[in-house]
Amino acid sequence: MELRHLRYFVTVAEEHDSAPSLIAVVEAGRGVAIVPQSLACLAGPRLKLRPVTPPPAPLVVGALVRASQSAALAASFVEGGRP
Repeated sequence: MELRHLRYFVTVAEEHDSAPSLIAVVEAGRGVAIVPQSLACLAGPRLKLRPVTPPPAPLVVGALVRASQSAALAASFVEGGRP
C-alpha cells in the first residue's frame, strides 16, 4: 500500500488468523496493525488503540440466504442488524 501524499510506504509483512496472534506480534514490536475498535477489549492496557483520522467510510455488509429459505425469516434477520 502506498500513502504517497503522506510520504509513507506500507508493506504488509504478515497476516494473522486470530486476534491473539496479531496482538502478540504488535506487543513484540514487529509492526502495527489496523484493526476494528472492537479489538480494544482484547488488547486491554497492553496496547494503545488510536483512531484513524479522518474516519474511513462505513463498511457495507450483506446477508446471503439459501433460495429455499423462508423470505420472512431472512428479512427479520436483516432488519435486526439495521442501525
